[in-house]
Amino acid sequence: MSQPDIARKLGAMWKELGEEEKKPYEAMAADDLERFKKECEAAGIEPPTPGSGKKKAAGGGGKKKKAKKEESEDDDEDDKDEEEVETEEVKEDEEEDEEEGELLAYALPEGFREAEAPPKEALTFKDPTAKTMVGRKILYNWEGVGWCEGEIVKCNGNKLKTIGGDPVNFYVHYPIDDDTSAHNLELEQYAGGEKAAANSWVLLEEAPAEAEAPAEAEEAAEEAAAEEAADEPAAEEAAAEEVAAEES
Repeated sequence: MSQPDIARKLGAMWKELGEEEKKPYEAMAADDLERFKKECEAAGIEPPTPGSGKKKAAGGGGKKKKAKKEESEDDDEDDKDEEEVETEEVKEDEEEDEEEGELLAYALPEGFREAEAPPKEALTFKDPTAKTMVGRKILYNWEGVGWCEGEIVKCNGNKLKTIGGDPVNFYVHYPIDDDTSAHNLELEQYAGGEKAAANSWVLLEEAPAEAEAPAEAEEAAEEAAAEEAADEPAAEEAAAEEVAAEES
C-alpha cells in the first residue's frame, strides 16, 4: 500500500470515530503540545505558534499554493495519487478560508476610547516604566484576522525571548481565543482605524461619562418650572385657609 493510500485510510478511520472515541487521542495531543512548550521554555526558545506576528483564526491557516502537476508520460500511479491528495488538501484549505469571512473590523469596546500613545520608556525592554503597562487594554490588528481586544498581563524579563530578533516586551491575553501571545509593541506601529496596517495597535482607556446635552438640560428645567408653577395655587390656598383659621 502506497503512502497516500495509507494517509487516506487513516483519515477515513479517524472520521468514523465518535466524539468520545476521539477524546483520548486529542488529550494525548494536548499533553504533547504542553510538553513541547515547556521544553522550548527551558531551552529559552520561543514556541513558533503564539505571538510570532500572525494570529490564526479559529480553524484557520493560510491558503496552500497548488502544486504544479508535472506533465510526464512516465508518472506512475503513486505520483497520481499524491497529486490527488494535494488537490484535496488545497480544496479543504480554500473552503476553510472562505468560512473565516472578512477581517474583524476596528471597533472600540463600549465604554472605552482610544488612548494617547505611551512614552517610549514604557515600551523599552526591562525599563521599570514598562510595569505601568500591565493591566492596560489594547486593540491589536492581527494579520489575516483583524482587530482583537486584549489585556497586557505581563512584562518580559528574558532577553532570549525574541520576535524578529527584537526582545519581547509584553505578553497579551486575548479573550477571543483564550490565548496569551508574546509581543514586541513599538511606537512606530501605534495606529488605529480601518486603514491601519497589520500588526498596528492602540491602547484603550475608559471614556468619561457623557455630559447631559444642553437641550435635555433645558427641557428638564422647563419641566421643573412647570411643576413648581402648578404647585403655587395649592400653596396659596393652603396659606389663605391658615390665615382664616387664625382670625376666627
